[in-house]
Amino acid sequence: MITPQHNKPARAIVNVAAENGAVLGLYLILLAVFTGLSSSFGLASLLVWAGSIYLPFYLYRQMRAHHAESGFSLSLAELWAQALMSFLLAALLQAVAVYVLLKFVAPDFVASQMQLAIDTFAATGTPEGDIWAKTLTDLRKANGVPSAADVVSNLIVFNILCGAFMGFCDALILHARYRSTKRRQQYMQSHPGSQTPQ
Repeated sequence: MITPQHNKPARAIVNVAAENGAVLGLYLILLAVFTGLSSSFGLASLLVWAGSIYLPFYLYRQMRAHHAESGFSLSLAELWAQALMSFLLAALLQAVAVYVLLKFVAPDFVASQMQLAIDTFAATGTPEGDIWAKTLTDLRKANGVPSAADVVSNLIVFNILCGAFMGFCDALILHARYRSTKRRQQYMQSHPGSQTPQ
């Protein structure tokens, strides 16, 4: 039997989402930087894969901490809302960082990556590769190289859509797992600083 602890009241979801979103934003910025470096450094590519795979588990841990702080009283909708708000802030922070990098630090990065893709497809020597190389070349002639703003706007949409799906899955699993009193007690025993369930 666990004796209830009189901890400070659970914070509002918007406050937690802002705090988690700031940390998550740094996480996404690092992923973006390693993605940019991956064409030159193999280790960066491995870090991108590892970071992308771990991301839903990291988000789950963030959500679980607040769920426990609130005495496991959050609804599925509240858990999902927290994830959505966290990802929205994180996506905006990453967008600012990526925009600055593409605009001022590496302005030729998108053009060089597009040319690299064309050369790689052309070097395959297959009809499919030639088609892809020609398609990219025609797109570049018709529309030019995507600007930093184009890349950032697509990145924001991509992150929010991924965050919505990932957050819903994490919220669903988290809400289902901690409906059990026994599991809640086990969590509290292993995390003595957490708010105990009411």
